[in-house]
Amino acid sequence: MSGIVAVFYLDGRPLSTPLIGRTLDTLEHRGSDGRGVWVDGSVGLGHRMRFTTPESLTEKLPLRSRDSDLVITCDARIDNREDFLRHLSVGEKSPAQVSDSEIILNAYEKWGEDCPRHLVGDFVFAIWDIRQKKLFCARDTLGLKHFYYYYQPGVIFALASEIKALLTLDEVPKELNEPHLADYLILKSEDKVSTFYKHIKRLPLNHSLTVTPERLQTRQCWSPSFKELRLKKDTDYQEAFLEKFTQAVNCRLRSAFPIGAMLSGGLDSSAVTCVANKSLREQGVGPLHTYSAVFPTLIEHDPRIDESSYMRAVIKKTGATPHFVNVDDASPLQNMDKIVWHTDHPVGYLNVYMDSQIFK
Repeated sequence: MSGIVAVFYLDGRPLSTPLIGRTLDTLEHRGSDGRGVWVDGSVGLGHRMRFTTPESLTEKLPLRSRDSDLVITCDARIDNREDFLRHLSVGEKSPAQVSDSEIILNAYEKWGEDCPRHLVGDFVFAIWDIRQKKLFCARDTLGLKHFYYYYQPGVIFALASEIKALLTLDEVPKELNEPHLADYLILKSEDKVSTFYKHIKRLPLNHSLTVTPERLQTRQCWSPSFKELRLKKDTDYQEAFLEKFTQAVNCRLRSAFPIGAMLSGGLDSSAVTCVANKSLREQGVGPLHTYSAVFPTLIEHDPRIDESSYMRAVIKKTGATPHFVNVDDASPLQNMDKIVWHTDHPVGYLNVYMDSQIFK
């Protein structure tokens, strides 16, 4: 989890480096491993680095491409990087020296604004195209990375990983979005664009955004194709699913640090844990660490909430290294101020208090 910001003065006035620095200061919690700012005329990009993958340990962002006039800032993990490394030009570098941001730049150079449909992984990025005088941005298919922006036509466009960074800009109004608040309280709206701030919006998942001095345009990046699949035997479907599921888990295990998984004892987390642990052991980099919330005292009053037997069954089967977090004394209201500070909006997911204890 890193943090990004970008500011584009659409009226052409010069942008100051300290302004980008001020927005980055609010995102210090997202990345203490590096801080970078790039400013040229009326455009500025910023980045807060959190090391995650082996390639990120030497990555410097924002990054300017060597062969073209492009500059990128991103929070990204590209999971199909092996496909890109086989087909895209990366110069004399070895694959281990190629960062995910370089892969995104190469993809943009090859496919232009269609590049997001070729990327698999969790990402948000902003690319300043110096020749075309435009800012191109995109958000991953599942929306696992956050992207908020403010746009005043002919004046300013600004984006950030969190709303609080945008609120440091003098141009951004702090006006409450009352219809959005009403939808949240009464209708539980699934609006994926508006926020609790009237003039701040979200880029929807699986969308790209292009900004020039004259206009802002968004579009959907990719749509799934639904084709009927008929195999010879029922077991063929099982094998095909296991193959895809294993591939999906394995491509997300690239890390510079030990891997952990949240294990609740349910089918989803148990399946991910089993496949991930098997893959890590085959690579000789295991074992997997598991993290689980447990209620040692509360289960005496209501044994139905005890799922530890399922957790222990998975741990016994895999040999993973378990970490049990006692949440008996935790409360949905505990640390709520801190949680809301991080999310910049009310939290409707009640179990977030247990997750926050595990994340500690």
